[in-house]
Amino acid sequence: MRCYPPLRQEDGARPFRNGLVGLQRGHLAVTASVSAEALWRGGYRQIEQTLALLVHDPDVDAKTLQRFATVLDAHLSAADNLFYPIVENWRKGPLARQRELNRHLRSLLAKATKSGVDGASRRRCLRALESSFRKHVRLDEASILPHVQASESGGVPSTLGSKSPTTASA
Repeated sequence: MRCYPPLRQEDGARPFRNGLVGLQRGHLAVTASVSAEALWRGGYRQIEQTLALLVHDPDVDAKTLQRFATVLDAHLSAADNLFYPIVENWRKGPLARQRELNRHLRSLLAKATKSGVDGASRRRCLRALESSFRKHVRLDEASILPHVQASESGGVPSTLGSKSPTTASA
């Protein structure tokens, strides 16, 4: 893991809402050294907590539900377009189960956010979404997180263009 010098108030460092300390430059935020694993797990926790709240209040207003849908879709898109290709490149094989589960999650999300759905139906969709998201977390923790951890320690290439140690030495 890379170590960065501590950010100081004099340099413009300020705390962010997520508890990290960083510098704000335009639309980019540079944070103090935080592991990818911590960010990964933090994202999971936030989505799981929000889902738990939504299950208990399925009649929440459409705007709140749509904001959650945007967050979950961004999470799934990052997994599909960023993390999975890196791991697939490293493993030399597709992550078919993860991608299928992500499609299922998007389908459940579409049903839960559809307008005109009654509270009982929305609650069933949200419970199914909560259960499927837990499966998603377990599957990613078993197959993706070890690669993220190894990447931080230098054991796994962290970019799509990198080659695995076996092909780099050939």
